[in-house]
Amino acid sequence: MAEITAAAVPTTGSFHKQEEEWCAVLSPEQFTVLRLKGTEFLKRDEGEFTKLFEEGTYSCAGCAAPLYKSTTKFDSGCGWPEFFDAIPGAIKQTVIT
Repeated sequence: MAEITAAAVPTTGSFHKQEEEWCAVLSPEQFTVLRLKGTEFLKRDEGEFTKLFEEGTYSCAGCAAPLYKSTTKFDSGCGWPEFFDAIPGAIKQTVIT
């Protein structure tokens, strides 16, 4: 079973790091997505996880918290990885209005 790192925001735990510390462990894109609530810079089907269906767990790139099981991943045809369920308590969902 593989450990697959993916960008997402866990709801459990607290990670108090200075911006410089986050920049040292995250790529610029990961920093934008994880810390600034931004979106990926990639075009459709360019992401490294889009076509990956290896068995394992997808974890946060910032804190390594487990977020999704590979068994919940599916190809929605939109060009980005999609999951129909998260590991219970792992993801905080917010509505953007």
